[in-house]
Amino acid sequence: MSATQPLTESDTHVLAVVARGQPMRARAIAGALGRPDQRSQVEGLRLRLKRLVARGWLVEHHPGLFSLAVRVAEPRALEAASSAPPSQGE
Repeated sequence: MSATQPLTESDTHVLAVVARGQPMRARAIAGALGRPDQRSQVEGLRLRLKRLVARGWLVEHHPGLFSLAVRVAEPRALEAASSAPPSQGE
């Protein structure tokens, strides 16, 4: 997987929350997205965050602490990724 793959709408929402400032934990990101504070919701989001790390969109500074990758912090990168046609399998 790579950052050239288009982002899903959910991915875009996650990146918008993380882009607000300091590195965040999955529970805080879930709360900012309006998701219930349930273990299953937070763990599901944590898996999505790990996939975004693997694709180069996020960085995990310490276990469980996520922020935007430096090159993604540029607004044009986010716009280009979210406007690309969806790939199969997402």
